[in-house]
Amino acid sequence: QRRQAEERRRQAEKQAEEQRERQEQQRQPQLQQQQRPQPDLVIRGGRFSPNTRKPGEIVTLSVDMVNIGNGPSQGFSADFLSPEGPAGPTPGRLLWKRQFEPLGPGEARTYDWRYVLPRGLTHGCCCCGFRIGSNKQIRESDENNNSFDFPGTLTVERPAQPDLWIRGGSLSLG
Repeated sequence: QRRQAEERRRQAEKQAEEQRERQEQQRQPQLQQQQRPQPDLVIRGGRFSPNTRKPGEIVTLSVDMVNIGNGPSQGFSADFLSPEGPAGPTPGRLLWKRQFEPLGPGEARTYDWRYVLPRGLTHGCCCCGFRIGSNKQIRESDENNNSFDFPGTLTVERPAQPDLWIRGGSLSLG
């Protein structure tokens, strides 16, 4: 009986040790994931030049992006958003999408590019937004700080209307 009790105690200790090892193995990936450096892409500013255009005209968009995380990013995409009409409270309609090269930890970069304002864009004052990392292809330390409402606005003017003059003519009914 004594030998059986001793054998059961050894088996219980062995099982407890195996259980501790399994738990430690399960914890390791979580700890490594928490400690792995991650990027955190944010937008610090944006502007239009000129800030008043007509549909079909070119506008230059400048966006200041920063990786405030402690790890490098991969290449990422961003969306330029507009409301459906003038001065909407929540920018949401996708106007343009662009791919960007990686940003290192702490790296800041201003991107300038030119776009043609789409025809059919409602005239008036537009509040625009920008969403970085838009398709969530990069795991970031904070996914909730990727949207930016531009502080300035873009004024969309009415397209020029042709002037029609009738200088002469005749009408015959017959």
